[in-house]
Amino acid sequence: MERDDRINDLAHRRIIETVDEQLKLKGLTQVENDPDVYVTYFGDHDEQVVVDTTHFGYGYGGRWRWDPYWGAGLSTSTSRVRTYKEGTLVVDIYKAKEKELIWRGAVTGTISDDPQKNVKNFKKALAKLFKQYPPKKES
Repeated sequence: MERDDRINDLAHRRIIETVDEQLKLKGLTQVENDPDVYVTYFGDHDEQVVVDTTHFGYGYGGRWRWDPYWGAGLSTSTSRVRTYKEGTLVVDIYKAKEKELIWRGAVTGTISDDPQKNVKNFKKALAKLFKQYPPKKES
């Protein structure tokens, strides 16, 4: 499996181990020479920004009689800006001899500050991703 230089060594090892686990569950075995398929991945992350705005207010309206009467109201809004990291991992599987892409899967999720939570979420996400492999044959 090729390594993406923008991913640190620990993350790289975790990706390799988890993808290997999933491929073994699909009946594939890693070999040193003459493989049937090549597996590569690409990972990236972005910082996302969310603005939460809360409105609070009260007021009353006008009514009409012989003389118009108008009301007034008060309101306020508060906004809070939150940022979080969102990561995406793309896994490609190619036919080795033809160098033809036979499957691509992608998973996106929130990256936590808790490394253990990230590992757990990552494994769960890749298990869900690999439910789509092998690709269904076209009829």
